[in-house]
Amino acid sequence: MDNTIGTLPKVRLGEWISEGWNMFAAEWKVWVLDALIMSLVTVVPIIGIYVLVLFFAATAAGSGGAGVGMLMLAVIAMVIVLIAFLATYLAGGMYHTAFKQLRGEPISTSDLFSAGDRLPAVLGASIIVGILSIIGAMLCIIPAFIVAGALFFTIPLVVERRMSVRDAIQASRDVTRGDLFMFVLFAFIVSLIAQAGSYLCYVGLLITWPLHYTIAAIAYRDCFGVDGARSFASKAAPPNTYGAPPPAAYAAPVTPEQWTGYPSADAPPPSAVYSQPVIEPPQPTAPQLPVGTAPIKPQPTGRVICPACNAELPDTARFCARCGRSLVEY
Repeated sequence: MDNTIGTLPKVRLGEWISEGWNMFAAEWKVWVLDALIMSLVTVVPIIGIYVLVLFFAATAAGSGGAGVGMLMLAVIAMVIVLIAFLATYLAGGMYHTAFKQLRGEPISTSDLFSAGDRLPAVLGASIIVGILSIIGAMLCIIPAFIVAGALFFTIPLVVERRMSVRDAIQASRDVTRGDLFMFVLFAFIVSLIAQAGSYLCYVGLLITWPLHYTIAAIAYRDCFGVDGARSFASKAAPPNTYGAPPPAAYAAPVTPEQWTGYPSADAPPPSAVYSQPVIEPPQPTAPQLPVGTAPIKPQPTGRVICPACNAELPDTARFCARCGRSLVEY
């Protein structure tokens, strides 16, 4: 399938979601346990906030003091900040886990706590994207969806390529601009999938929450390339047997006396049908490149060289991250 619009990647919505599911299913025990830990880290403090609200409300009603209400607001604000901090830290670990699995490395629950060195950058990216989303929501909602689609790869770039927040935002915006509407739709659908588990008494989040990270990793692989990245596509269907030699049951000739004539008495015996020569289908030929186009060959080290700017890229990249040239030839 063509994966380019001009020189920029094109969304492959169904294939990315399918591979993301296969990626989750391959290590579902680790992912479910990771999602359980994230749920406990975020849900338990929320329950604590609810209990504190009830406690302070009862205290304020009994004493009538305004100071109790201010204390309640301060405690709630601190708990919310703590939840946001922990959730961001664990989200970086989830992305790190997804990229490890994508490269074929073994993963475990300990990987959930492995993104601490990138925590400041992940926090900064989350805050900036969050602020832009809030501003977009204030402008008739639609700009918030555009922000989510255009900056979808910001945090993955910070985690996987260790980019600065500014560079990650720029790279994400550049790679999505060629198919922005579909990236906006993709980000919206991935968000719906991740939240779908909340409709099953929140237990379903243990399955749907990790899909956000596995699907994002698959999409990132096709847009930016990942060294040693694996494919999680479903196995290809077996080739059809049309034109193949008959099975052994029909190898022996059948005489007209043995032939029952089903479904028609005038029908020829199977030996007559299968005695026809088998015609081999034509073999596909390699596609010809346009005149003047130099073929892009993988380097011995598993890298490719962009023919436009000579940038060295992973052989899984589908476009040049420096100049934007397509690396998919026809």
